[in-house]
Amino acid sequence: IGRRLLTMIGFPVSKNKKISPDSRRKKTLTPMRAQYTNLEMTPADYFEARGMSPKTHVAMKRENRSIDSSGVEENTIGHRGFSGGPLIYSGLTHTPASISSQKVVGVVLEGDDLSETIIALRLSVLLRNIDLQITGDV
Repeated sequence: IGRRLLTMIGFPVSKNKKISPDSRRKKTLTPMRAQYTNLEMTPADYFEARGMSPKTHVAMKRENRSIDSSGVEENTIGHRGFSGGPLIYSGLTHTPASISSQKVVGVVLEGDDLSETIIALRLSVLLRNIDLQITGDV
């Protein structure tokens, strides 16, 4: 894995809880987008307990404190509401230090507070299954 830096993007509940019921009914929502960046990890026990593998899923660390875009340390936003959003490889690798092209690597599925992990389905798995449905090849 090489300790890649990953970013998830979504509309977390913690940033959007002030949207009023009237706004929801009138469909005049202006949700707030947020992102969270941290290092990729492989939670072996978590994957094994759920029948997942690093070949089908990708995970990133989720910590309680983070640095915002202006460099200020703040409380980390909750992961609820990021589901369905992209998980992007930022192009930066920690070990060995390198820079490469950015790319979407997965679709965020769930977070686990106990193991401090965010889990995403690999985009390659999703695309392969779509292709199988279209072509009918099994």
